[in-house]
Amino acid sequence: MEASGFWLHTIFGYSALVLVLWRLGWGYIGTRYALFRNFIAGPRSTLAYLRAEASDPSTIQVGHSPTGGWAIIAMLALIGLQACSGLLNGGELLMEGPWFQAVPGWAKDFAHEFHELNFNILLGLVGLHLAAILFYAVKRKRNLLPAMITGYSKAGGDSQGVGSHRLLPALLLLALAALIVWAIISLAPPPSADPMDMF
Repeated sequence: MEASGFWLHTIFGYSALVLVLWRLGWGYIGTRYALFRNFIAGPRSTLAYLRAEASDPSTIQVGHSPTGGWAIIAMLALIGLQACSGLLNGGELLMEGPWFQAVPGWAKDFAHEFHELNFNILLGLVGLHLAAILFYAVKRKRNLLPAMITGYSKAGGDSQGVGSHRLLPALLLLALAALIVWAIISLAPPPSADPMDMF
């Protein structure tokens, strides 16, 4: 990987970690349908939802469905693990995560293998997510994309909407997440000054 490509790769990795931390916090202080307690369902509730969906496809649920909620948890976990393993990954000159030099060899090897494997799993989950969106658009005649992008749904009924976007808390939480990632990077020990590293 060229230095410019690695730099871009690193920026994306740090940004992903910031966004994961932000979303984890937003799951506790965010708006109604963003709160984890409002869309994380247990196995029984998830199975009940799947049965209801199969028997009556016209049923519309406002906010995240139980299956969509678990997809969010899986996506956050995989992206977070991908970013964290990148902090320990490396092996090429000037192309190392900030904590690469601070961990033992077995941890470096594990981080490298995990980073490669988890990326493929993440691609599979993204593909599954896109397939689900396509399924709902074609088979259920429900376009989920506008609601995913804007946060607004045309679902009827007496469902409660979001009273406020809470922009200021969201921005403060984003700044805090960025500060945490900056601290993680800044606290990493400096790379070794072994002159043989230059050869």
